[in-house]
Order: sequence, then C-alpha cells, then structure tokens
Amino acid sequence: MTAVSDQLQSLSELLGLDYEEQDWGIINADGKRLREFVAVYESHALSKEMRHQMFELVVASANDALEEELDDGRAEKVIQDFVRRHGEDFPEQVSYWAGLKTSEEFPVADVLRSIR
Repeated sequence: MTAVSDQLQSLSELLGLDYEEQDWGIINADGKRLREFVAVYESHALSKEMRHQMFELVVASANDALEEELDDGRAEKVIQDFVRRHGEDFPEQVSYWAGLKTSEEFPVADVLRSIR
C-alpha cells in the first residue's frame, strides 16, 4: 500500500466506512451522517489528499440528505456553510458537483450553484 492508501484506510477505520480506493466519498456517502463528516473535516488534522476525500464525502452525503429530504431541510444550510468555508480548497470538486444537470438525482448541484 502507498502512503495515501494507508491514510485512506485509517480514515475509513476512524469513520467506520468501507475502504475503497476509487470513489471513496461517493460510495460511503450517508446523508444521516452529514454533520458528523463536516465535524471530522473541520476538527482533524488531515493531509491535503484526505481533506480532498473528506470534501467529496461531505458533498456526496449532502446530496443524499437533500435527495432523501433528511434533517428537516437543514442539510442545505450545512452544505452552503461548509462550501463557503472550504470550497476554495477544492474548486474543481465544487465546479464538478455544481455542473451536474439532473436536479432530481443531484439536488446538491442547485445548492452549490446558488452560492457561487
């Protein structure tokens, strides 16, 4: 395993998630855990690569929360605030998610476009 793989394995263990090298954030997305994932991103000393993985996990989890209408609509505010604080770290991910056209399948895209 490489150093990045080892870090991702450790992060997976910390969060009780499946270890997958490809699409880790999307595979492990969980709208019910959105706030927890934001808290881990903001409170743990993570390498840039692990912050990248966590950023993807947070956005994918927000998408799930919005799609499933969880958290009484507060998921929209959580992801808006998160991206306002950290979106400049990963503009390519913000652009990717904001560029998705299917609002029914990717409701987070509308939220991200609204904060640009």
